[in-house]
Amino acid sequence: MYLAFGGAIGSEFLPHLDEGAIWVRGTLSQSVGPTEAYRLVRQARLIFSSYPEVTQVISQVGRPDDGTDATGFFNTEYFVDLKPRDHWRPVFKET
Repeated sequence: MYLAFGGAIGSEFLPHLDEGAIWVRGTLSQSVGPTEAYRLVRQARLIFSSYPEVTQVISQVGRPDDGTDATGFFNTEYFVDLKPRDHWRPVFKET
């Protein structure tokens, strides 16, 4: 008995998504305090926004208030909005 695949596995179920943004999730040490967490988030936002392809960065520290996500207070999330692909530097336009 053998198993053979043709093409990319799972491509028929998961279409390519390119919505022009990146969602980043970071996990800090569980022992980090709020002051240090905010400092690290500000530093990460500066790094993300230093790329000319980025239009804005929105961040969150902690877990959602509605309880829909089972993460802790040490969770960080970033929404990194990007310019249209034709405004990117040539090195990032390659596939």
